[in-house]
Amino acid sequence: DDIVIRDNYCSKISQAAYINHPIDLVMQSGYLASSFSLVVIDAVVDKISFKDCLRRIVAMKPMGVFSLTGNASWSTDQQFFGELKRYLPDTKVVLSGDIFLEDAEQYLHSNPFIDGILLDYMEPSLLEFFSGNQGPFKHMVYRDNQGKICNHLFRSPRPVTVSPPTPQHQLFTGKKYRYPFVRSKRFATVVTEFGCPFHCAFCVMGTLGCKRRPVEDVMQELDTLAKLKIRDVFFLDQTFGSKQSRNLQLCEAIATQHPTLRWVCFSRVDVVNEKILREMKSAGCHTIIFGVETASPELLKEYRKGYTLD
Repeated sequence: DDIVIRDNYCSKISQAAYINHPIDLVMQSGYLASSFSLVVIDAVVDKISFKDCLRRIVAMKPMGVFSLTGNASWSTDQQFFGELKRYLPDTKVVLSGDIFLEDAEQYLHSNPFIDGILLDYMEPSLLEFFSGNQGPFKHMVYRDNQGKICNHLFRSPRPVTVSPPTPQHQLFTGKKYRYPFVRSKRFATVVTEFGCPFHCAFCVMGTLGCKRRPVEDVMQELDTLAKLKIRDVFFLDQTFGSKQSRNLQLCEAIATQHPTLRWVCFSRVDVVNEKILREMKSAGCHTIIFGVETASPELLKEYRKGYTLD
């Protein structure tokens, strides 16, 4: 009933009618398209009712459903997936969302309609699970063939490099996603870095680890967007350019290969300087959203922001 955003392990009600592409589904589309035919249903952005959404999925009789949920919508989502499983008992239902981060196993125990929970959308585990492999499935909590609940979550304490396939953006372009800082209604949501290497006390992102995509992989994705005639991008990295050398390399590549790209991002005040800001602007960045949080030195320290008021 509300404009609820559930992606990136951070669910909330949109307070300004904005809703970006659900990045978990976007990134997993690259993996899943290698073996399966995909259909994307976004009941929020397309304003599809509970009953109509249920009817559409049941009519398709899919072998698997991957969906987002979260604290902001769990009571309704729980009812929905319970109903879905009643109609389609053989369909594998895998969910993802912030609500599972603390104790995913407990949700499998208390909700028999859930077959698996994905806790890292940069991994190929969901493809392997839907393909019928025996596992173990990294960064998933799931029921094995005997119904036993298995948990194979592992967070690396250090940033690592991963190379997921290029997402299937064409599956999402016909929907009415919107974000106030992009300059065109036709835009894409892209992530170059999963999680966050910083550990602010109030934010879940620092608990997810940090995974960075190679610059060449990001450029391949931007090539795909150019072919779709999309030149506006919202980079959903929690801290765009958290590694300065990589930021400069990426900006140089964008400026050279996609000089008409226009983009917006999130970042921190302590990972940029005048040189980096100039390079970002030259590469098409027109808006940076900084997490300033507070002008109180005491609160900055308490929140573990890692920088001073100066």
